[in-house]
Amino acid sequence: KGLANGDSELGLQRIDDPETRKQLATFKGNWEKYKVSANAIFEKLPVAFQATDYISSNNIPLLKAMNSAVQALAGNSQGKITSMVNTEYMIMSVLFVFGIAFSFIIIRAITRPLGEVSGKMNEMAAGSLQQDKISIKSRDEVGMLGDIFNQLLGSLGQLVQQAKAISK
Repeated sequence: KGLANGDSELGLQRIDDPETRKQLATFKGNWEKYKVSANAIFEKLPVAFQATDYISSNNIPLLKAMNSAVQALAGNSQGKITSMVNTEYMIMSVLFVFGIAFSFIIIRAITRPLGEVSGKMNEMAAGSLQQDKISIKSRDEVGMLGDIFNQLLGSLGQLVQQAKAISK
């Protein structure tokens, strides 16, 4: 009755869904059949009847106590979930900052040698063929570019020396 029509003492709301009300009515009809069988058993076992009578007379306080316990657990769970989400946000923020810093370092490691090669080539294009070699320590494409530039610088230096020797 409390499930179908609601019970303010238990905090139950009235059920208006027709399908659920139909299921409750079916249960109530089945319960009436089982109630007769159960009463016949309880007449033979008065202790069982006393136990069910105790439970029936105290079910409202028991349900209230259980409801309070469930609400306390739910509140505690909500706090834990909030804490976990905040921790995840903090971890993601730290990882984001580290990711940006790491990306900056990688980009810097690539662009600095390229900038050095580009600067030297601009000096060569302006006519300054007497330059120091580039010291790039990496073994990737940028390092290979630096090695090739150094070879080009060496070859141009030899050509300049040969041209000076021929002109003398």
